[in-house]
Amino acid sequence: MQVTSNFRYRDEEGRLIIGTTIMKAFKNEEHCPAKLKALFIDELGENRPTDSMLKGSFFETKVIGGGRDGHQVDDLPRMKSKDKETGEFKKYVDQIRIEQQAELFPQVVESYNFELMETQVKLHVPQDEYITLGTTSDALGIAEGKETVFDVKLTKDITSTWGDFCWGSPELMDHSQAVLTAYLYEAIYKIKPRFIYLVFDYKEKSDYEVIEKIVTATDYVELQNDIRKIIMLIGKYQNDEWFTKPSYDNCRNCPLMDTCEKKVRLKPIKYI
Repeated sequence: MQVTSNFRYRDEEGRLIIGTTIMKAFKNEEHCPAKLKALFIDELGENRPTDSMLKGSFFETKVIGGGRDGHQVDDLPRMKSKDKETGEFKKYVDQIRIEQQAELFPQVVESYNFELMETQVKLHVPQDEYITLGTTSDALGIAEGKETVFDVKLTKDITSTWGDFCWGSPELMDHSQAVLTAYLYEAIYKIKPRFIYLVFDYKEKSDYEVIEKIVTATDYVELQNDIRKIIMLIGKYQNDEWFTKPSYDNCRNCPLMDTCEKKVRLKPIKYI
């Protein structure tokens, strides 16, 4: 299995790239500034993908040439037993279903008369000499004659109505990535695009959905407010030297765990 990535939190000029990952981290009221500096400013620690992220990047690599943030995954972990005919290690059923969905993908795109013209497109809009807003779009193209941003998604069960990725109830999900992408596209190309999710799952009876997120003026106002707050926070933390805010949740998986004198290793006592 080969996994490659060109993920970076800085652009070619060295500016910090603020995308939804950083935005969500800073919007968390319980965040630890020192940890965020270690993760995003100093880029310490490893960016290990979860099993779900690997599968998603595997699917996207097959259909558009790469996953989110440039991840490329050309295979998934195999069974320890080998196929007698091919001599290769056997695939798990999830991989087989994902590969079948990857074969279906171009048929779906063609059926809706979508055109995916560019894939893995970086959308960066500098804010000043230190910060740029940025994301990478899965695909840019045309839908019904209109310029469109396409976001390719893979999920275990497209009918699920639970959790952060409840595609069975997409109106309940966080669409900040869609709003940011549309905002940056409009800033660069001077036209507001459509934003369409192409969602595929890999349950036993695999399915897909085409979902359009209508990005509104209110979405843009909320995004701009978040951007201003985060830029102000970064400036404040630079002056305060990125102080620590230790807690069990903040300290676990922190790259500073071995050196921070204020680290917390124990879970807090629960009172009932």
